[in-house]
Amino acid sequence: MTSHDPKPDLPVRRARLLVPATLLIAAMLGVVAIGAWPKLKRRDALTKATLAASGSRRVLIGKVTQAPTTFEVTLPGSVAPLQSAVLYAKTTGFVRRYMVDIGDTVKMGDLLAVVDAPETRQELTVARARLREAEVNLGITQAIADRTETLSKSGIASAQASEELQARANSAVASLGTTRAEVGRVGALVGYQNVTAPFDGVIIRRNVEVGSLVSPSVGQAGTVLFEVARLDALKVIVDVPQGFAPLVRTGTVVTVFAPSNPRASVAGTVSRTAGALDVVTRTLKAEVRVAAGGPMLAGSFVNVRLSLQRPSPPLVIPASALIARKEGTRIAVLGDGNTVTLVKITIGRDLGKELELTEGGALGQQVVLNPADDLADGSVVAPAPPATP
Repeated sequence: MTSHDPKPDLPVRRARLLVPATLLIAAMLGVVAIGAWPKLKRRDALTKATLAASGSRRVLIGKVTQAPTTFEVTLPGSVAPLQSAVLYAKTTGFVRRYMVDIGDTVKMGDLLAVVDAPETRQELTVARARLREAEVNLGITQAIADRTETLSKSGIASAQASEELQARANSAVASLGTTRAEVGRVGALVGYQNVTAPFDGVIIRRNVEVGSLVSPSVGQAGTVLFEVARLDALKVIVDVPQGFAPLVRTGTVVTVFAPSNPRASVAGTVSRTAGALDVVTRTLKAEVRVAAGGPMLAGSFVNVRLSLQRPSPPLVIPASALIARKEGTRIAVLGDGNTVTLVKITIGRDLGKELELTEGGALGQQVVLNPADDLADGSVVAPAPPATP
């Protein structure tokens, strides 16, 4: 019997398996090539047609324009009463009673509260007693001086004695004036125990109760009794940045609205400005007068939209024309022969789709929109026709 050796059959089997696999891979590659070939052919044809038409890359073109003379700017502001005053006690004492509360309408001179200060009343009693004493002393001294002067003329008394007594009488007159002034001072302190309204308005704050100890205001110390404000008209305080400050003048028209309700706006005008910038914030404080009774209350945070006029409007470029590189901001200006020149610019305000220029560019220049990163000076481009609406 002859033995069967399986080793010679192994290469044959591998060759038989390899042939179908190769055919399958070739078939798959053929299918992919057949599907991709039309796309590659169309892309090559489009590239050849573009190069044949222009010989360079196509770009979209925009223009450098000029901003309008009138523009609007919105700034934050704060609503305040037309007039307000914080009332302190002028003398130290205890609140005996108060006659008004928050929301009450008062007239100028109305009594708001009474402060009880017994020691001040005692001072007034002592001062008045000293005044009476000074008046009596003046009468006696003046009478003696007058008699001595008469006796001096008759030779009974010396002229020196008469002059000395007259000097005492003059001193008594001065002492009487000083005592009267002291009575007036203490009487004024007693009068300050009655806290009155300085003007017509509304009580918007009350900080005391009956029996509260109050003291005069010294610096930042002191007890606030009331705050009274005029609410028949309102003012809006707005800080205008330095760039817009020269354009804000008395009479400038504004629109005031709350951020939570922009539709409920109130028209107003700038009634006054500080006339100088704050050295810390570099802003101009402006006051806008608005009518009361609208949707805004005193103390509200609001937005103020100012309509400003500028004599020299800046140039404007599309935001998509900006080129930001390590050398700085540039725009690609289209020149003769569709040659690109990179021009240095300085950006002012960012308006979203447009940018205001403070330096660089010229009115009417054509600029490349969405420029490629490799766009350089001297590049030749093909301006694409504007899109049809």
